[in-house]
Amino acid sequence: MQAAYFILAAFHVVAVVVTGILWTVVDLTHKSSLRSNIRDIRAVHFGSIYLVAWLLGLAMWAPARPLKQE
Repeated sequence: MQAAYFILAAFHVVAVVVTGILWTVVDLTHKSSLRSNIRDIRAVHFGSIYLVAWLLGLAMWAPARPLKQE
């Protein structure tokens, strides 16, 4: 399960980089066709930042918690 959290966190790190580049390009290019989607780009960017921290926290916390065996 820990590996799955690390993979998801890595995916969201890539999403942060890609959306950061998109956001910069759209901001610097005033006639960009993506201008109408800037709110979506920002939402994905900040959502991914939040999820990276959350998923890395889960990846570190999950192995420390043994499963209850009944």
